[in-house]
Amino acid sequence: MARKIKSGIYQIINIKNGKRYFGASKRVHSRIKNHKNKLKKGTHFNVHLQSAWNNDGSENFQFSIVEYCPENIRFIREEMYLKTYLNCNRWSELYNFEKFPTKGPSYNIKGEDHHWYGKNTLPKLLKKCL
Repeated sequence: MARKIKSGIYQIINIKNGKRYFGASKRVHSRIKNHKNKLKKGTHFNVHLQSAWNNDGSENFQFSIVEYCPENIRFIREEMYLKTYLNCNRWSELYNFEKFPTKGPSYNIKGEDHHWYGKNTLPKLLKKCL
């Protein structure tokens, strides 16, 4: 049976050290499959994630869907997860290079033009930091 195409947020977790990578995709299941294939081949674009995979072994990584969401807000949702780590001074716990998604509505938008500007956007998630 074919799997329905779903948009959402996914994560790759190194269970050995707790570090993770967040991503967003309009085809979340095939994106996870793509990450797995690239890591297995040793050709993943994220050199830190690839190095950890090589050193810690594939058995120490879990791939999971964080949430399904409409395609048009997937980058906003990804940004929320990234900002949670950034605002909690936990950025070192991520393999992500960028503090904001490199695609979507936030990319290269700064200051008052950014949709998060002046908003307290993460009260529920930030409570997890405390």
